[in-house]
Amino acid sequence: MALADAINNRVSNRWEKCSVIAIGDALSEEDRKALFDALDKGVPTRVLVSALRSEGHKIGDETMNKHRNGLCKCATK
Repeated sequence: MALADAINNRVSNRWEKCSVIAIGDALSEEDRKALFDALDKGVPTRVLVSALRSEGHKIGDETMNKHRNGLCKCATK
């Protein structure tokens, strides 16, 4: 049953949160603050995505842009 639980947890979590928020939740408090401060300051998407990818996070420009433009899951809650 462990595999079934792991699959169900991943599927349910995937649809509950915006990817940007999910990545932020996985970061240290300092890094999370840096990410969201950078978003607020208008740091270009390509810079943020590149930095996140360099740290092993899977995210694309389109995902970041959807979050910035209020077209992600955050906007629907």
